[in-house]
Amino acid sequence: MARKLRILSVFPEVDPFSKAGGLGDVGRSLPKALHALRHEISIITPLYGVIDKSKFNLKPLFLGKQITVDDSKEISVDFYEGSLNGGLPVYFIGVEEYFGKYKTIYQVENSNSRFLLFNLAVLEFIKLKQLAIDIIHCNDWHTGLIPFFLKNRYKDDSLLNKITSVYTIHNLAYQMAKNWWDVPIDSRDDGKSVLPVFTETEKIESINFAKRAIVFADIINTVSENYAKEILTPIFGEDLHSILGSRKSDLWGIVNGIDYNDYNPATDPGLVKNYDVESFEHKKENKIHLQRSFSLPVNLDVPMIGMVSRISEQKGFDLLFLIID
Repeated sequence: MARKLRILSVFPEVDPFSKAGGLGDVGRSLPKALHALRHEISIITPLYGVIDKSKFNLKPLFLGKQITVDDSKEISVDFYEGSLNGGLPVYFIGVEEYFGKYKTIYQVENSNSRFLLFNLAVLEFIKLKQLAIDIIHCNDWHTGLIPFFLKNRYKDDSLLNKITSVYTIHNLAYQMAKNWWDVPIDSRDDGKSVLPVFTETEKIESINFAKRAIVFADIINTVSENYAKEILTPIFGEDLHSILGSRKSDLWGIVNGIDYNDYNPATDPGLVKNYDVESFEHKKENKIHLQRSFSLPVNLDVPMIGMVSRISEQKGFDLLFLIID
């Protein structure tokens, strides 16, 4: 049997607490899958204003803890604890000014600043709670400064310097709070220099979190084997292909999984008629219901295609427009 690992999963969103897209699904499902493999899993995520503490029965762990960002700034942070499916511990980092006052997860001002604080608070929480962690699993740019801090600010910390960092690239186009290509070339982050002072907001907002994660993480992986190859090319590498190429031996592609319980047509409560491989003929009843719901002609011979996606070129909508006729 493989060694039992103690893993802290860091996600910017975790369903059902917060969710803007597929990342929230992974934040819920992947820790469950790792737990099923008998690893010791805990999760940590921001406490956004959209999260109802009473609904999810969140309990305060540490309140008003002062986090020293740098010589220019000290910020009071609250830490809460909840659980996922009544089992996996989920920790929440609450700061009213940066997370609590917003009724949205993303797209707020100075988002680099808020996630820099989140990254620092994650590591300070490990120290506060004295968590024994083997691996800290960072997901997408919002968590990208954690590997950088581990190798720099906390390199001499006896608790934190033993932790291995894994950085998962879910979408390389997103490297920071704003579009990386909108940053003037002479102002772009080199990925390894000393961070600007926290109060220098404009400079903070130009930090490339993803680049720093790729430079400093112990292991890098993507959400498919093919994507791991694609991002090594100039076409798909989003200006980071050269750095990724230098880390090629540490780059792995692991295909995204699916929760067979949640996405099972035999038990899915969202279907009008459940079906399985032995009762596939029932599927047509769902098609008829869908056609009626959208005031379409009821016709079993007409194909219906559903697409759940952000409307962006990266998802292939430009191709859809060309062939839809």
